[in-house]
Amino acid sequence: RFDRLFFHILSHPIKKTAKSWCEKTPGNVHYIGKILDYFQDQVHFIHIIRDGRDVLTSRHPRAPEKYWVSPDRWVNDVRAGLRYQDHPRVLTLRYEDLVNSHEETLEKICDFLEKPFVPEMRNWYRHTSIRTNEAWFHSLQKLHRNSLQKWKLPAHEKRINEILNREDVVELLTELGYN
Repeated sequence: RFDRLFFHILSHPIKKTAKSWCEKTPGNVHYIGKILDYFQDQVHFIHIIRDGRDVLTSRHPRAPEKYWVSPDRWVNDVRAGLRYQDHPRVLTLRYEDLVNSHEETLEKICDFLEKPFVPEMRNWYRHTSIRTNEAWFHSLQKLHRNSLQKWKLPAHEKRINEILNREDVVELLTELGYN
């Protein structure tokens, strides 16, 4: 729905000094083809995939008794993005690489975006001007590994057993190298 995108742009004006614009709505993964067709060579799409076990055991901050993402949604979203993994304007990354090999992954992103990797990126937390966002449940946080492999906690044992009994989830986890 490009009308929503245009409404967002109109209601959140982009600074005149901006050289690039980033939009991170997760559902956009289902519109990669339309986005690429519309914006042609003026757009880059970065598809970040996270270990489904961590995604599927994430709790909703406003409803901690509920899991945030259903197995169907995770499989459908990831598969939608993977359809474009060989497209020259699409970069597919693993969230875990962004956390564990931060600088190397940022360099890969910069190469893909044809932007220079500047020294401030090593200490991005000190240099960013964005400290809060309406889409975040907390203020800006330094990069940390606390959200990695949370699925291994005993509190998630029942949920993990449920999702690992789903053939589509296990197949995708294996395909992505999350074994």
